[in-house]
Amino acid sequence: MKRLGIILLMCILLTGCQGQSTSETMLENETYTIEDTLEYTIVSNEEVDAITPTNKNNDYESIEVSQDDYSFVDVVMKVNNISDKDYELNDIFSVYFKVNKLSYDIHLAIESNNYNSLSTTDTLKSGEERYVHMYCEMEESQLKNDISLELRVLNQTSYIYTFSTYEETTVNEEKTIGDEINLSQSMITLIDVYTDTQITPSDKGLVYSYIPLDNEDEVFLILKLDLRNDSEESINPREYLYCVYEMDDESVQSQIIIESENHKKISKSGSVDAQTTRTIYLAMTLTQEQVDSGYIELFVEGSVFRISE
Repeated sequence: MKRLGIILLMCILLTGCQGQSTSETMLENETYTIEDTLEYTIVSNEEVDAITPTNKNNDYESIEVSQDDYSFVDVVMKVNNISDKDYELNDIFSVYFKVNKLSYDIHLAIESNNYNSLSTTDTLKSGEERYVHMYCEMEESQLKNDISLELRVLNQTSYIYTFSTYEETTVNEEKTIGDEINLSQSMITLIDVYTDTQITPSDKGLVYSYIPLDNEDEVFLILKLDLRNDSEESINPREYLYCVYEMDDESVQSQIIIESENHKKISKSGSVDAQTTRTIYLAMTLTQEQVDSGYIELFVEGSVFRISE
């Protein structure tokens, strides 16, 4: 009888152990895969006052904090659907934050294909790669502590991602002038970074149009590039590119100026037709003191590049 009791106890213990699932440690900028289904990568974590799309060139709606002395913790993940199925956002992830043994429910929002709007109900279709925001409101006092994100993907694989919003974790690929960036829809060639008091076309001729500064104590910091459209559809640079000058406590968004095919005119509107190349000016308005106090970041097709001269 005693032996039978021991055997039953061992069976219960074994069953309990088999029921426990282990969680894999997740690292930022590492790609994880559920075979033939999803690929996903954590690209950033931030403390923010609002959840916004990455590309802010056009008007957009944001998600704002609802309480004073609260901020959002926002973890952004790049998710690629490599299956032949479509997935509802809430069917992909089950997730919550844990801080000092307190658990916080997480909300999900997915960016559009152009990364310029947010949805909390959208579907990740077969073949799509999108940004997903995992966020919650938290007392600002809690943000001084390490935060754990506990994540389960498609109810199959579990992860733990531990981070601090006070530590910079995003590592962007660096590009220099003269480099080519090969993308799925285009190839971008970085031509020059320079300062000027006006934006002018490459071929000025005797008479040319230009874009001036609004204030005499400011200067344009200009990233000039060629965009070759390798796709079968036109590309709107305002929807395709997003460029900012990042400083410690501020970021300055660029204007996007497109040059005519003959390089004699510039315009704030227009598209790059399929199988053609156009010159683009990404111009940030700065004070003289700001010019050497930050760096340029270029966002395109879900990737961020830090641009240096």
